[in-house]
Amino acid sequence: MKKIFVNYSLYIITGIVILMAILVQFNCTIEKSAQIGDWLAGFAGTLAFLWLIAGFQQQKKQLVIQSEELKLQREAIQLQAKELKGIGKFSALEQVRKIVENAVNDIEGSDSPIKKINEIVSFLMNKDFVNNLDIFFDSKDRTLIFEKYQVWAVQEAELRKFIARISTALKIYLEQSLDEDIEYNIDDLSFLKKNIHHIKSIPYLNELDGIMQGFVMLFVSSEPMLKKIQLAGLSATIINMDSKFQNEMDKGMLDKLANDLDTAKLEYPEIYKLYKKQKS
Repeated sequence: MKKIFVNYSLYIITGIVILMAILVQFNCTIEKSAQIGDWLAGFAGTLAFLWLIAGFQQQKKQLVIQSEELKLQREAIQLQAKELKGIGKFSALEQVRKIVENAVNDIEGSDSPIKKINEIVSFLMNKDFVNNLDIFFDSKDRTLIFEKYQVWAVQEAELRKFIARISTALKIYLEQSLDEDIEYNIDDLSFLKKNIHHIKSIPYLNELDGIMQGFVMLFVSSEPMLKKIQLAGLSATIINMDSKFQNEMDKGMLDKLANDLDTAKLEYPEIYKLYKKQKS
């Protein structure tokens, strides 16, 4: 009973004031009614102020309720986002597993001399490769360079495909698991160089951590040399071809490779010098 009175006290007091006003109207003289009316007017003003406060309190309660509801909605959205991110991360991890597995199987099963993935670092330093460098850089024998380049081009393509696959696997995982800003629109080798430190913490990729650390560092440092091999091989390929085709190759590839060697302060291969001399 007490609780009901507290909750509805303003309604009860208001009802009493209205009832008193009616009783005064019909049971008192005009002079007496005026006196009671003045008193009721003052009381009613106070009552109106109390109603104003009560309305404000009611609005405050509604705002608190709405704030709680918004908080719960925000928490639900964050939880849903976390669950979706977890699903995305799991899916990304499965893609990483497949890409790494295929990359390793393909390079070990290719025509490359690499028979095991842990030989990939030493491949660019083995005796056969180093001996061939003298042929690419110093020889003017077009036929010999062409034959060697045909073999090397296949091997380099396999290595670059391996780099592209590992880079793709790393991008897929980082896009799903990291909130930090990462530059994705760069070439595969540059991307690996910048983000190689993430590999050690990613399942499946972490199995290649030591190998990729050495391989990427070696490939980056060897990039100018690899471009010199490419310039030699392409020069040997087109040296006796139609001049129109040669001009297209110059504009499309050879001039750029030559500029890259200039930037790296490397000498042109002898076969390229011969090609330019014959062409002029």
